[in-house]
Amino acid sequence: MLRPLAKNDYDWHPERSDSGPITMVVSAADQAVYVYRNGNAIGRAAVEVAGIGSLGEHVFALLEGSTGRLSTLAPAARRAAG
Repeated sequence: MLRPLAKNDYDWHPERSDSGPITMVVSAADQAVYVYRNGNAIGRAAVEVAGIGSLGEHVFALLEGSTGRLSTLAPAARRAAG
């Protein structure tokens, strides 16, 4: 069991997995974001989830590579195609 995080608190241990894809999970119930690299927990931080309703069950994937179009997740970013 992890200790609860205070506002603006975080744990960060990127040395637990030095390369590979990153997965981030936001939990409204825990008021935390969890960060995994290659399935290994490398960090977590307190977050405030505000608004009406739940976060739902959404998945966003940002993959390496590009179509050369603007990113809908990072509108100022354009990556070279190929």
